[in-house]
Amino acid sequence: MSGARRIGYHLSSEQFAAGRLVANAVAAEQAGFDQGSASGSLSAVQQLAAAIGSAAITSIWFSSMATNIPTAMITCLAVVAVVLVGCMALVGLLPRKAAEEGGH
Repeated sequence: MSGARRIGYHLSSEQFAAGRLVANAVAAEQAGFDQGSASGSLSAVQQLAAAIGSAAITSIWFSSMATNIPTAMITCLAVVAVVLVGCMALVGLLPRKAAEEGGH
């Protein structure tokens, strides 16, 4: 990721491309005019998940920080790792084939 071009504030071009691949796979199951609704719903769910995730990690950080900072960091990293493994397990539920281009 050293040569990655930055898009926006925190998003590299590789991260953006990976997000688009997931969005394309999800929208592949929708027909024509429904893809706009699916795209809007996906965007809303992504924003909601980011907000909930940030709130959860921040709550865990501040509740664990009362004991000491290294323990709080390890606890937060462990929670993120568990969520990441759970998400990786769910990737198998995504469709294997994207929709064909230009099929209106």
